[in-house]
Amino acid sequence: MRLTARLAAFLILFTASAADAQTDPADQAFKSGDYATAYRLFLPQAEQGDPQAQMHIGWMYEQGRGVPQDYGKAYSWYTIAATQNNVVAQNNLAGLYERGQGMVQDKPGALKLYTQAANAGYAPAQFNLGRVYLENGPQQNYDQAFHWLSRAADQGDARALTSLGFMYEQGLGTPQNQNTAANLYAKAAALNDPIAEYRLGAMYFGGRGGLPPDENAAYQLFKKAAQQGDVDAVKALGNAYWTGGAQQTNANEAVRLLQRAAEQGDPEAQYAVGKAYLDGQLGQPDPVAATPYLQKAAASGHPKAARELGQMYASGRGISKDTQAALRHLEAAAAKNDPVALRKLGQMYDSGDGVPVELPRSIAYFRRAAALGDGPSQMQLGLDYSTGRGVKQDNVEGLMWYMLALPRLEGNDRETVETAGRLVAAQMTEDQRNEANYRAASFYEKKR
Repeated sequence: MRLTARLAAFLILFTASAADAQTDPADQAFKSGDYATAYRLFLPQAEQGDPQAQMHIGWMYEQGRGVPQDYGKAYSWYTIAATQNNVVAQNNLAGLYERGQGMVQDKPGALKLYTQAANAGYAPAQFNLGRVYLENGPQQNYDQAFHWLSRAADQGDARALTSLGFMYEQGLGTPQNQNTAANLYAKAAALNDPIAEYRLGAMYFGGRGGLPPDENAAYQLFKKAAQQGDVDAVKALGNAYWTGGAQQTNANEAVRLLQRAAEQGDPEAQYAVGKAYLDGQLGQPDPVAATPYLQKAAASGHPKAARELGQMYASGRGISKDTQAALRHLEAAAAKNDPVALRKLGQMYDSGDGVPVELPRSIAYFRRAAALGDGPSQMQLGLDYSTGRGVKQDNVEGLMWYMLALPRLEGNDRETVETAGRLVAAQMTEDQRNEANYRAASFYEKKR
């Protein structure tokens, strides 16, 4: 689940309440960001058994503040403090368990520690416990997620408010209620939660949750979220600059924003930047600049990126021609039902482009693409069936595919299909033409 996967990045590392604050020099140094001094002053207290000092030392080792980062030492100090029921240490130690830092990953152990701290009323642990129950996995339990996120939200935890809003928006563990979702997002956005800002912006953009459609309000929220690094907000702004939705079209600004999202590992943004370079949306087409973005997106399983790379390898555009690499990428995209990749594979085996001519294999690829509504593949099947190339000649089947292809084509391809369809129909009886019509209509019915 995309939202919860991103919320995992917000695992609480350290949250000290006002009640936790100390007036001693160690605490003052810590709060001022003088971590080296804080470490030096907290260490004797920690060694004397003070759980709050132990927790601070653990956090500094976890974050590498004032000391070299050392998850093993963070684990040790958190463990000592957690055994003394320090809820912050329990929560932070659970994070190490969950991520496998300083120890072997132990998600059941993390769940147990989150539960201890959550039962003690610690809101960040309640959020984390709710988040874990919300995420996909063997522990997923929407009822438990709703319970714990509600408890954390009641204490004003911004991330819990956002997650609870998501549950209402999607109808997970509670009846779907867009208005309640919008209200929760608004509360979290007022606390500067970037995910809430993005999702509230999306609701303004679509006029959902009882909110009036307001693109200006949406873009202002996207900008606030993007300034905090929210990848979806960055992408939304980038796309707005492509389309002029942000009051102006600015391809360079669009790519700059999408590059930020791409650098954060977002495959959709990586594909968008690669495609922009490939298609010359910033000037001249630049397949060399496009290649690394498309490669990263394809490595993450993005089917369109894999398809573009496959076609580049097949033609040698911006990259050394490599038929095996082309087939590998095209097959990866085809496995995810990308119709263009299926069509390209069909064309390669039809014409012998770098591979042996295999008409039955070619027909199979065209059929899969045609079933997904790909007009050029439907046109090719019309030609194959009407001429008997690679299949048994069948004018009824050929006319059916021509009929299906016609509304999906433009220009010369459309004219070709119109002419070919008329020629085939002229050779058929009225019953045969009616049968072709019936099959075409049945194809659309099956797609509904």
